[in-house]
Amino acid sequence: MRKEVDLDEALEIANKWLINDPDQTTKVETEKLISDGDIQLIQRFTNCLVFGTAGMRGVRGAGPMRMNRVMVRVVATAIAQELLSDNERDELMKLAKNKQQDAFYLGWVRKESFIKAVGTGVSYGLNR
Repeated sequence: MRKEVDLDEALEIANKWLINDPDQTTKVETEKLISDGDIQLIQRFTNCLVFGTAGMRGVRGAGPMRMNRVMVRVVATAIAQELLSDNERDELMKLAKNKQQDAFYLGWVRKESFIKAVGTGVSYGLNR
């Protein structure tokens, strides 16, 4: 059952979203949605895309119901929580923000190569 939401809640979420959005294009789009204050704002900012068997898919645009840089960061963080050990996460977080993505990908490629080489696949346990 979906919870009823109102414009005030959508406005609060959208204003917080603006703070974290690194993309000027989607920031401008969010600002327009806020100024219009209509059903589009409620639809875009009171629910969220979900991760399915084919990954995440959605129309590009502002808000958690669209694909954008904020949503990619949210999903990448969630995946990292599942795939990295506590030590790996700690080491990653020590790096400068602009180095974290490359370090994550390098670590992931190494981990993936290892589990393929030992022949166990993901059953080996990716977060160890």
